[in-house]
Amino acid sequence: HHKPVIIVGNKIDLAPELDLQKWDAYIKQQLPGLDHAPVSFLSAQDGTNVHDTIDLLFDLREQTRIEMPTGHFTSRAAIFRTTKLHERNTDPLVNLVTLSGKRHAAGVELDLTGRITPAWEVYGSYMWIPVAKIDQGVAGSEGQGTRPSLTPRHSGTIWSTYKLTPALRVGGGLNARSSQTPIRNPGFSAPRFVTADLMAEFTALPERLVYKINVSNVTDKLYADQLYTGHYIPGPGRLIQATASFTS
Repeated sequence: HHKPVIIVGNKIDLAPELDLQKWDAYIKQQLPGLDHAPVSFLSAQDGTNVHDTIDLLFDLREQTRIEMPTGHFTSRAAIFRTTKLHERNTDPLVNLVTLSGKRHAAGVELDLTGRITPAWEVYGSYMWIPVAKIDQGVAGSEGQGTRPSLTPRHSGTIWSTYKLTPALRVGGGLNARSSQTPIRNPGFSAPRFVTADLMAEFTALPERLVYKINVSNVTDKLYADQLYTGHYIPGPGRLIQATASFTS
């Protein structure tokens, strides 16, 4: 189960000299499992940032998930809108910490998994983020009013297998991502890409001996997988793997 989380710090009126950005970084360091969660500092005494925190709570509440299960197939649709305050990113190339005061994103997420027929199985995931914006910029960071870096509009994957015979199963899938900009929006973007994978599996002895061959990135597509301001790390090229598994 996925539940939204917000971390709230109260009574900032008692310590006006505190560096909230440093405290934001400290909290995320101490709670690495919640480093995705927004952090909001407020004062219930004088009302500082109370309304913005309530707005953020309603943003998280608007996230909806609708599951439509059947006996062998499940699909899920999610409409989301998230707001992040005092976002902190570190560029590993120059060890520079970048911050944005406030950003938001909204979109749709779709997932499906299961068996359509006794022989046909499918898994798919797709995310569309048409709205993404830096609402409050910080000096030296990404510009206010721009789309946040590393935020493609479209991304998804689809994988399907089919049993041609009781012993032979084949499969294939696609992975795709639309163009996106590297961290800190240096003025260029990495192009969109689509890669394809294939699989074949033969069961020589039921529940004992299985042969399988997998081909990843069938067309040997060159694409940027991880993006940084001054360089990128390409995704894996074509990879062919053949395996045999035996259970005594």
